[in-house]
Amino acid sequence: MVKYTIDDELSKATDSYKITVTAGESKPVVKATYKNGYIILTWKPVDGADKYTVYRYEKGKLRKIKATKKTSVRIKATSGKEYKFAVKAYVNDKWTTVKKTDIVTVTAE
Repeated sequence: MVKYTIDDELSKATDSYKITVTAGESKPVVKATYKNGYIILTWKPVDGADKYTVYRYEKGKLRKIKATKKTSVRIKATSGKEYKFAVKAYVNDKWTTVKKTDIVTVTAE
């Protein structure tokens, strides 16, 4: 139940409205691992997402490298090199944003 206040008076239960709230990921939270010459990026599905785009972060810019409907990708990597990635989700006809804290770093060992 949701109650509201008008002039410091709390509404009565009969004046309340019943609402439903659903929680889910609002954008991809990416995990990166390295195995056998490949970087594997994984993330949980974002509620309502139609597709995802994987970006490599280089020289302060995001560069699109792959589009997918899946929640994981495998990317060929050079041993000893550090890589940075981010993923955007397409939800409700728009792409989610990427902040610096959304960028994951992995070193190919």
